[in-house]
Order: sequence, then C-alpha cells, then structure tokens
Amino acid sequence: MRKIIFILEVVFLFSCRERTIPNESSCTFKLPEKEIFVKTSKQPGAKFIIYFAPDSLSLDNCKDSIEYKTGSYIEIIVDTTDIYINSHYMGPTLIKTENGDYKFEDFSDSIFYSGSGILSGKNTNFKFKVVSDSVFRSFFENHERKHPYTFIGIDTKEYGIGVNGQRIKKGDIHGG
Repeated sequence: MRKIIFILEVVFLFSCRERTIPNESSCTFKLPEKEIFVKTSKQPGAKFIIYFAPDSLSLDNCKDSIEYKTGSYIEIIVDTTDIYINSHYMGPTLIKTENGDYKFEDFSDSIFYSGSGILSGKNTNFKFKVVSDSVFRSFFENHERKHPYTFIGIDTKEYGIGVNGQRIKKGDIHGG
C-alpha cells in the first residue's frame, strides 16, 4: 500500500511541474508565386506580429508589420504591394502610439499597424488596407481565391497558419 501511495505521489509531482513557456515563437515563410517573405511572431504579453519583406534578409529589420493582441483570427490577401486585411476581432488590441509607447485600445472591428515605417509613411514596401467583409469576398469566386492573389489565414490563439488552403504551421491548444 505504501508503494502505491509513493508511486501516486511521484506521478502527481511530475504532472504538476511548472510548464516552461517560450519567450517567443515565430514562423517564417515565402509566399508562393511572389517575392514576398512573411514572419509571424507570437510574443509574451499577448502580442502577435506579422512582418512582410521583399527578401528574407530584410525580415529582421522590417518596418512593414501588423500587430494584434493574441486571440484573433486574421485573414489577409496579398497582391504585389497591396495587403488587404480582414480581422475577426476578439478583444482589445495593443497599439503603438506615435511617440513609441504601447497601449491597449478597443478598435471593435479594425486593427492597428505597427512599425515606424507604417506610422511615418517612410521606408515601406507595402500598402496595408483594412477592408470590409464584402470587399474581402471580392478576392474570391465560388469560395476559391482569385489568381494572382495569395490568401493567408492565421489563428493567433493556437498559432495555426494556412496559405492558399495549405497548412504552413499547425497550431496547438498551447499556441506553440
């Protein structure tokens, strides 16, 4: 009986260990048929950032980015330099103000672009546009995306990514 209790205590101790959560989780990929590289980054503090660059080397110093509070589902259509965003809003969004500080703000159905390139209008390679559902649907015909557009779907909570219907990153309940 003592052995059984001892074994149960050991099992209980190992199952209750503190889980280590990584500081940042990221995924980098090239969009098919385009010279556009994307890096997604899930960071502590419920931040989720999507970077866009014309080459993979520029991603680390990229000014073209969108920042969300983790928990939303994001739909993006990419043309050559135009990026159309339809965000299914699920909570307050972390925004970067013009003086460089961060604050939470409720945008209801819109998002905020981060990065000094977007805020200042300088050194950007892409034009970001938040569009309504009806405009976003115009990039599809019979539920299929129109060519030459690229569709990116991201679940920021579980950190799953799909591009043109193909899974790029499989998320899990822990968002890893």
